[in-house]
Amino acid sequence: MNHDILATDLDVKEAAVLLWAGLPRTVALPLVLILNHSSNIPPLAQEARFLFVFFTDGAVFLTLIVHGSTTQILLHLLSIDTTELQQNCKDQH
Repeated sequence: MNHDILATDLDVKEAAVLLWAGLPRTVALPLVLILNHSSNIPPLAQEARFLFVFFTDGAVFLTLIVHGSTTQILLHLLSIDTTELQQNCKDQH
């Protein structure tokens, strides 16, 4: 089985941290902001658009607060040394 599908050097622990820390929500936010500024929506759908943007923004905000504030705990549970990760990032650049 080829594990290099995405051609990255991420291991499972690092991928888990990315998912936990908010990567999927950072995709949802720009999409909903594009929807909010779109002018091609019929007038009857304006209220639905507002509700969609409101609830998506709220969900993104709350999950970023919860997950962002608990990422350090996840790093500790996965035994990921953040100083080693920082050094690896500096070495690659």
